[in-house]
Amino acid sequence: MRVVCGMGALEKHIGSGAFAVGDKLSQANCTLDPALFLCEETVPMLDVENPILATEKVAAYRQQIQSNEFTARILEGTAQGLKARRDGTEKKLIAAAIAKEDVVRT
Repeated sequence: MRVVCGMGALEKHIGSGAFAVGDKLSQANCTLDPALFLCEETVPMLDVENPILATEKVAAYRQQIQSNEFTARILEGTAQGLKARRDGTEKKLIAAAIAKEDVVRT
């Protein structure tokens, strides 16, 4: 599975400190953190073990970064979006927006 292969590549390149790259929060964290969250939440649904568990540095990073106040906000938004997709809220919001646009156009 490609995600397992990708996790191995990430393991080779991720920093060993508190952040993905360097010594401060960066765009790398804002991109990587939601991706790792979604990996944890969705890959096991494909009957594949969470590939983060097979890593050392990525797993340590994932655990540590969750306590960062800014990352926590990003992850909260990602969790809300995933919940909306799973429970059908997202689909209803899209349908309502399309209906509203149709009314405006007519």
